[in-house]
Amino acid sequence: MGVLWAAVEPATGVSVALQAPLANTGTMNVFLKMLSEELPHNDHAVLIMHQAGWHTSRALKLPENITTLLLPPYSPELNPVERQ
Repeated sequence: MGVLWAAVEPATGVSVALQAPLANTGTMNVFLKMLSEELPHNDHAVLIMHQAGWHTSRALKLPENITTLLLPPYSPELNPVERQ
C-alpha cells in the first residue's frame, strides 16, 4: 500500500504523480521538488490543498515556482479529488 501524491493541470490534463509509503512533510517536500522540476520554464503553479499537517508544516520547502492555496478546514466539497 502507499500514498499517491498528484497534481493535475485542469485545462490540459497534464499531471505529475508520486507513489510513496508515507504521507508526511518529508514526502511532501520530495513531491514539491519533483513538481517544480516538471514545470515548464517560467511557469508558476498554484497548488490547491486541504490543511493536512504536512501541507502547513514549518518544515515545508516550497519552491519559488509554486504557490499553495489552502482550502478552508472541513470542506471536502471544495476539493474535486474528494468528491465521489
